[in-house]
Amino acid sequence: MPIYKSNEQNALSLFVSRSVVMMVSNATYVTSTNYTRYIPSLLTSATVIAADGLIAIVGTLGNLLVLTVIFVHIRFSTVSNILIANLALVDLLTASALIPGDIHRHVCDRMGYCHVDKTFVLIHRILAQFVITAASTSLFVIAMERFIAIAFPFRYKSLFTRKRAIACAVLTWTLGTVITGIFNGLNIVYIQVIYCILLILVTFFLYIYIFSIALKHENNIAAMQSSFSPRTTQLPWERRSAKTMAIVLGVFTLCWVPSVAFYSVVQRDDWLYPRMHFWMNTVYYLNAALDPFIYCARSEKFRNSVKKLFKSVISAHS
Repeated sequence: MPIYKSNEQNALSLFVSRSVVMMVSNATYVTSTNYTRYIPSLLTSATVIAADGLIAIVGTLGNLLVLTVIFVHIRFSTVSNILIANLALVDLLTASALIPGDIHRHVCDRMGYCHVDKTFVLIHRILAQFVITAASTSLFVIAMERFIAIAFPFRYKSLFTRKRAIACAVLTWTLGTVITGIFNGLNIVYIQVIYCILLILVTFFLYIYIFSIALKHENNIAAMQSSFSPRTTQLPWERRSAKTMAIVLGVFTLCWVPSVAFYSVVQRDDWLYPRMHFWMNTVYYLNAALDPFIYCARSEKFRNSVKKLFKSVISAHS
């Protein structure tokens, strides 16, 4: 017995000498001979989880509302609605699957309350890369559709049919899968970042060109004969629609660029990485919850459809 007691004391002293737990600024640092692991404070973790949880709930309900309105009330009346529904599906995937997965990882892995399976981490990382790529592609497709509607108004219906819009929506998910597969399967790290940045830059230039064309067309139409007067009511609507989607693109960029800059500059073993990377994720997730509010604020037709939907639901349960 004395021998075993001595061995336990030696093991305990060796463990204490090799692993030191320090509390600094309400955060825990577990230091060993091999690594130093930062564990966020309870207040920081609770704030991150509450923010992500709120974004997930609002984003899921908001994008479900967008899809319900488009499916049930508007019934894909325009090509634009098909493409907006496609973007809402990507946002719904972010809010309903990606964010809850990040909350689970934060509670288990970062706070150290439970174990996270490596397969789950891999699937979550692949999903995160997919939704970013799919969202960027979807915004580019919407910009192309608005460009054709304003630059070629008389050929728009023949150039951008419903079948082509559905094909573009399928292409969005296909490209997201392919780019993500190249990123993970071939380990070409920067392909996703380069692809998304180039796509967003092209999309921005497209919107600048769209607004310049729209303004020029409006000035020309104002000076034309009355035979062209039917287009005077349509073009301002198309310009407003393009402006709405430009706002959506701007919000996406504002939410996404900080994450790109952070993960491109800060390495995993840097002091700043474990303290900031979950906040960068939260900023990006915010985009998925804001888009439905933008649609509602910018589109009177969408607001009226939402009111009709709620009225029909209330009358059905009354």
